[in-house]
Amino acid sequence: MIVTGFFQLLGILLIIIEIIYIFYAFIIVRQVNLLNKSFMTEFSFAFTFLSYVHLLLTFVVILVSFVLLI
Repeated sequence: MIVTGFFQLLGILLIIIEIIYIFYAFIIVRQVNLLNKSFMTEFSFAFTFLSYVHLLLTFVVILVSFVLLI
């Protein structure tokens, strides 16, 4: 009983940490967009694309962990 409760608490804490990471990923997207506006390079599209892929994968990971842990 205690072990099951501990793992449930651990799963909830993991989901909370992942939600905080979503905010971090959103800030990365915002910073990349601001940087591309002020400093244009030939790789600006690649940086923007990768930042959005990172944000999308963050949402996928939290969705999968939410389904598996709860």
